[in-house]
Amino acid sequence: MLDQKIVELAHRFRQDHRNFFHERELHAVFFSLCRERDVKVETQDGVPVHRFRHEYDSFWRYRRSRSDSYNQRYSDEGTTACFDFAFLNDNFVRNHSLLTVINKDELKRIAVREEIQSGAPHPVDAAVELKMAHFRSHDVVTHGAINRLGYGMAVDAVKIAVEGIQLGYVIGFSHGPDPSEEHATGIIKNCIEAHQDPTRANPLPVGNLRVVLITPKLTFLGGSWSEPADFPSPIRLVA
Repeated sequence: MLDQKIVELAHRFRQDHRNFFHERELHAVFFSLCRERDVKVETQDGVPVHRFRHEYDSFWRYRRSRSDSYNQRYSDEGTTACFDFAFLNDNFVRNHSLLTVINKDELKRIAVREEIQSGAPHPVDAAVELKMAHFRSHDVVTHGAINRLGYGMAVDAVKIAVEGIQLGYVIGFSHGPDPSEEHATGIIKNCIEAHQDPTRANPLPVGNLRVVLITPKLTFLGGSWSEPADFPSPIRLVA
């Protein structure tokens, strides 16, 4: 489901990119696209909830400094991170109370961490992160804005990996015309390498990452997308 909704979001951006003033407006469109088809699942205490969530907290805590950038997760220091969008595991919802599923209580989070470390699937089946480089003082995106976009996308890729989520999506948008094909290729490869970093001390298995960078004229892809040809003007990147 998520692959096709991301394709639809890409088409919406391509058709009218100047009308997306901010990343949050992309969030609003994507939330609407995914929620409209999401079937509710009942919690252990009988509350039907959507599996597709916006701004959902991580289960581990992180020191969010530029030098650390989510490379290490903690249980007793730092603060929780937040995923732009999360698609929850059916069994996690069914086997836990509403308050555990809401995931705002640290004591309940500790119990879930212990379950994960004992071999239970991560409560989040898939996480989606959006980033955008937009117009500011001129109707072109600056080189610095593209560099910030690439950095933010790579940090999101690390966050998904270290949390232990088995399917991650990192989606970048640019008002354009940059990045160039060479620059976009570098950004996507950097995201995948950051996600798969073999030197990271991470006892949870690293899952799959799908990356896409969308400009007004081109779409750059990395990872194992189900139907890459459905994207507008795709350039397939093998990384």
